[in-house]
Amino acid sequence: MTSIDQPPAPPQEPELDLRRHPRTDTQPISIRDWRRFTRGEACPACGHADTRPSHRSPWWAALFGLRSRRCRACRALYAQVRPAELLATVVLALLLLGGLAEVARRATRATPGPRPAPAGAKGDAKLPPPVLR
Repeated sequence: MTSIDQPPAPPQEPELDLRRHPRTDTQPISIRDWRRFTRGEACPACGHADTRPSHRSPWWAALFGLRSRRCRACRALYAQVRPAELLATVVLALLLLGGLAEVARRATRATPGPRPAPAGAKGDAKLPPPVLR
């Protein structure tokens, strides 16, 4: 019997490479995954928790508490709000403005030296001190 006479083999499914997505529905959820779920790092597009920080984040986004993240499952880019960083920025801005206001207040109250005596009216001369004998 030759290979031509044999019936064709059924098609085989390719093996899935699970190195990129190691967590499947059959595996238990670990503590690390629960921390991701509670911190809100799940992708808003697909709901997958396997996300990573993105490198496409402008420098000013950190001032407003925004961090760019990318989903490894659907490759969606989204921004995550970090309330602690936003609060820190607001507190630092208020401290800076308060310090500037204090410096301005002190500068307006500062006296450069003794003030000159005001000019009196005509005939308002002071008497010399008395002479004691």
